[in-house]
Amino acid sequence: VHPRGEMELGNYVAAYPNPNGAGAIFPLVPMSARITMTEKLFAAMFGLPVGGSSMRRGDSLVMRFMAVSAPTSLEEGNQVFDDIRRTLGLGCEPAYSVTPSQGQVEATTGYLTVAAERGAFAARLTKTTMPTALFLNVRGLTDNWSCAKQVNGGPLRPATVHEGVGYTNVDLNQGDVDVVVGHPVLCDAPGLKVVAWVTGAGIEVFAQNPGDNDITCELSSNPAFGGLPSAAETVTVEAGGSVTLNWPAGP
Repeated sequence: VHPRGEMELGNYVAAYPNPNGAGAIFPLVPMSARITMTEKLFAAMFGLPVGGSSMRRGDSLVMRFMAVSAPTSLEEGNQVFDDIRRTLGLGCEPAYSVTPSQGQVEATTGYLTVAAERGAFAARLTKTTMPTALFLNVRGLTDNWSCAKQVNGGPLRPATVHEGVGYTNVDLNQGDVDVVVGHPVLCDAPGLKVVAWVTGAGIEVFAQNPGDNDITCELSSNPAFGGLPSAAETVTVEAGGSVTLNWPAGP
């Protein structure tokens, strides 16, 4: 930490060994820190440097940081924390590389932040030995639509979407990864709720209209994912009603 307590990207505070759990705090935005260390206490207080700024009631500040726990409370050095700093690109370029085929890379500090196109983000990520999985945030998705992750053309696994951002992770320790994150089923009416169940038999689609007016829309499978049946269907979903479709898998 800087003598004045200023922490830039790549700086971190770590405690080890620690009977309560060896760990570290990595700022993801510039922060200030105040360290207290005695024979019985190690404590760190963090804050945002806002000197010279005028704050008013209702103003909000966002403090983004990453908390890391070591594999053992008896960790004797900072190697595990420095490996995380290096591999996840905290104050440096990340150790992995990413080549998108659909969507755009927006940031790599601490986690990979990307923007989806046409309902999905797709990319190749290189094999990288790292002590944690790579965290992947995908912007530009739609709340209330099923979201999934597909790795190397395998089965689709559910992913969480909150306020338009999909959250998942990818393990790069075993080899290069081709990953797709997005909506298995697309709809040209974002107001509908769309649930997709993908099985070996195909896709079952449930579309529900929470609004007060009927909606005519097209539902279609997303070609970004491998192995899905190619299907598209125009339906009218009555206000407050729902429609269920079944798209069988190909031969």
